[in-house]
Amino acid sequence: MKIKKILHGRLYSRLLITSSLALLAACGATNPPIQSAGHLRANENRNAEIPQTVTGAPQLKRPQKRQRQETYSVVVDQVPVQQLLFSMSRDAHINLDIDNNIKGKITMNAIDQTLSKILDRIAAQTDITYSLKAGTLIVKKDVPVLRTYDVSYLNIERSSNGNVSISTEIGTAGGIKQAGSGDG
Repeated sequence: MKIKKILHGRLYSRLLITSSLALLAACGATNPPIQSAGHLRANENRNAEIPQTVTGAPQLKRPQKRQRQETYSVVVDQVPVQQLLFSMSRDAHINLDIDNNIKGKITMNAIDQTLSKILDRIAAQTDITYSLKAGTLIVKKDVPVLRTYDVSYLNIERSSNGNVSISTEIGTAGGIKQAGSGDG
């Protein structure tokens, strides 16, 4: 009885090891993918000379002194945004294009600040966007805008082929009979 259990245990362990190895081998890749012609490859010219190190960095131009921007003081309480923008453009001597859909009131106390900082503060209080192009301040209602950007990617292409086949056999006492043979 003990011998039968030992043989049965050895058979079971061998069967377990064999099936584990078979499953492990089945998981491996049978054929690696073929690289496309546009795929990046290592430089094949390995005998090229190494370039000399750069000893001196290029000299940059000295920074020029920036012109001091004009500052403004704005103190308003519940003033319509259109009126505020018109008076600011008049004081700054710039042209103004303003959208008709802009509404809202502004309360602000800005002392000695540049025009761009004051406009940023106004845009934070109301739903507007602005841009300053060629001396004209363009103010629009802040609405979603569709923009398209061109992004250059590397040329990467990949293709693969696969094949799966299944074979089944049924064992009988008289030999091996093919499944689905149709013999009666």
